[in-house]
Amino acid sequence: MKEILIVTSYFPPETGAASNRMFHLSEGLQKEGYKVSVITPLPNYPTGKIFPKYKGKFKTTTVENQITIHRLWLYASNSKNKFLRLFAMFSYSFSLVWFFVWNKIPKTVIVQSPPLLVAFTNMLFLKSKHRKLILNVSDLWPIAGLELGAFKKNFSYKILEKIERYNYKKATIILGQSEEILEHIKTLSPHKETYLYRN
Repeated sequence: MKEILIVTSYFPPETGAASNRMFHLSEGLQKEGYKVSVITPLPNYPTGKIFPKYKGKFKTTTVENQITIHRLWLYASNSKNKFLRLFAMFSYSFSLVWFFVWNKIPKTVIVQSPPLLVAFTNMLFLKSKHRKLILNVSDLWPIAGLELGAFKKNFSYKILEKIERYNYKKATIILGQSEEILEHIKTLSPHKETYLYRN
């Protein structure tokens, strides 16, 4: 049986479009005969607080509907303070690297983006391990953040743009949630293999 790993920042029991999308992806792959495992943070969205059932835990592993789910520690926060939000993303990236070092990783990995930094961690670490990386892009960051007024075109924004390009470059295949997303990706990585994957 082929093995596949999904790395996402959102997964049930969390609610929302991203959580729902990744759940159905994992369920669909399992029904197609794949042995599916998922890495996700300890549930904390949208409250920014670890759900009561998971408080005080560094890692949990459960099997639900024949899907193995690894929930990793992170510093949970939905603060408007950019530094706290950044630290939260870095904390999950740290947990991912720790997991990658000590666990066997399937040859094929699906990585959800955004968050950009979490996707970057996967691209940087797992590409060196010669894994097939499928980048699932559900929103265009940092450009979406610029349009929403969350970012300004400064030095930090340029770094995020470089991270975005690096993620596309290192991905084996890129899935986009809309034609607009795929068109943007093709302007940056014109020779990359892409596929439309809607909700």
